[in-house]
Amino acid sequence: RSTWRVLARALWVRGIASMSMASGQSASATASAASTVSLPEFIDRTRELLALEHSAEKDEAVRAYDGISHRDRERKGVSICRLKLTETKTSLNGRTVLRFASSRHVDDRVGGGG
Repeated sequence: RSTWRVLARALWVRGIASMSMASGQSASATASAASTVSLPEFIDRTRELLALEHSAEKDEAVRAYDGISHRDRERKGVSICRLKLTETKTSLNGRTVLRFASSRHVDDRVGGGG
């Protein structure tokens, strides 16, 4: 928890500094800007901005591939069509590891045969 606070504080100061410098403010103006924005306010604002950025990137991806066939998307490397589960195993700490492959390149048996 304390590591999170140190990291958040560092990002907060860095974010305030970069925002102020980008707007042409001096170092002293940057320091006063950092003192006027509280850490929770900065975190909330950053979350809002990240949510907006995420939404814009999703919309951009939808527009970029809208109207393109699945096969063309696969050729461009942005999707994999006809996936099949080929293997399931338990890894470290009980995590489940799933292995998939395109059904065009796999026999019909789950588990890779054998």
